[in-house]
Amino acid sequence: TPDEAFGKADRDFFPRAQAERYEADDRRVMADGVPVLNRVEPEPGGKGVPRLVVTSKLPLRDARGRIIGVIGLSREVTGAAPASLGVGRVAQAVGLFQARFGEKLSVAEAARHVGISVNQLERLFRRMIGESPQHCLLNIRIDRASRMLRETRANVAEVAQACGFYDQAHFSRAFSAAVGCAPLAYRRRHQAM
Repeated sequence: TPDEAFGKADRDFFPRAQAERYEADDRRVMADGVPVLNRVEPEPGGKGVPRLVVTSKLPLRDARGRIIGVIGLSREVTGAAPASLGVGRVAQAVGLFQARFGEKLSVAEAARHVGISVNQLERLFRRMIGESPQHCLLNIRIDRASRMLRETRANVAEVAQACGFYDQAHFSRAFSAAVGCAPLAYRRRHQAM
């Protein structure tokens, strides 16, 4: 009930690693005001069956425009029975990407993992989350790299290697295109905060 939830934190409802991920998102939105919009991620469902959720978090501002909080919403991607089977497969593929983001992982391997063809997986991703499996994997790698840049002392080459990029130059180009600044500039900005 709302009374039972009042005053509680993510740690009161979710496993530690999941709660820490949610709290890190909240801190990031509070710090830089950049919203998380329609991020697709797998979450454990009943009996260990993965489900796919879409999460958005936006800064909550006072009358003067100052950020005073975060408002967030996660909703399960649902559909008719055939689509539900696709949701499970997309959730499994996203889970594979999250578990093995640092490895050389192909879409063909993900398709084999979930038991469908590459073309079917491509269609499911585009229909359900509006992007290709390759782009989803890239986003996961960028997210993990940005976390490493904020939270570790690993150099850019080490971050690139740990997050599955071919080399530092490839990582820097992809990171800059996705985030809007180079990895070192991103690290400096977040260390200053």
